[in-house]
Amino acid sequence: MKFTNSKIDEEWFRVPLAAILLFETAAFIAHSYFRMRLLNSGYDANVATHLSYFVVPLILAVLMYPVLQKHGHRLLLLFRSQMLSVRVVVIGVGLGLVLRLAYWGGMIAMTAFGLLLVDSPTVSIGPQLSWQCPPVAHLFLGIFVMALSVPLIEESVFRGLILHRLSNHTPIFAILVSSLVFAIIHNVQTIFPAFVIGVYFAFATRNSCALWISVCAHSSYNLATQFDWRCLNGQWIPSEVTQATVGVGTLATALLVVSLLLAALLVSKRLIGPPEQPDESGAYLDNPLATRSIT
Repeated sequence: MKFTNSKIDEEWFRVPLAAILLFETAAFIAHSYFRMRLLNSGYDANVATHLSYFVVPLILAVLMYPVLQKHGHRLLLLFRSQMLSVRVVVIGVGLGLVLRLAYWGGMIAMTAFGLLLVDSPTVSIGPQLSWQCPPVAHLFLGIFVMALSVPLIEESVFRGLILHRLSNHTPIFAILVSSLVFAIIHNVQTIFPAFVIGVYFAFATRNSCALWISVCAHSSYNLATQFDWRCLNGQWIPSEVTQATVGVGTLATALLVVSLLLAALLVSKRLIGPPEQPDESGAYLDNPLATRSIT
């Protein structure tokens, strides 16, 4: 199954995919390098991660300048104001929070069923819960980087440039490959959740023909992590699988499934599909994800 592309679509297909991947890799390496430098200088791990991220937009801006100069107008169309509304923001924020619930459902279920590897499997811990946020300055730094900077940059690159560059293939191919590349830039422990999240964000972009929903979802997901991961301190390592842990695991699995189904509804074309007619500027027609026809 292939797509018949208009002349407008062909502009997307001239975006240098290999160069974008190379530039993203260079930014990732620079981020890791400066993070290690900050850690060696005695900075807190989270602060080092967030401060070192500031090199990413700088490096991408410099390396991708020729690409953005030639194709940047295509990317801006995905941020056109006509496609932004309160409804879009609500759907995006809801999608991010639902996916965060799915993440915790999966984590709790794997812990309850004894599927998570631990250093001392015979040691039982918790459940223990406490609430203690880092210093306000550190927390606001994390929110600025993770909930504002990261969503804009990563959605522009992965759901903007890369997903659209692959739109001459089948939709599933474009969605899976762009999501896989997105997952690879995350740490090993979160590669699979990042891939699943990337798939949902890609569907949201494809069905809405804009980046607003995926940006809002990415932002709300990362914002939630700043509180449930950095402020909520919890530990639970059961020493064995019991009837009680199986019950907890079953409820957590139900939370996971329901959350994923709700997320699928939120990114469905029926709920977030673009208008059937182009907007007054004709910008709707400039999106290959909307104009192509299946042959």
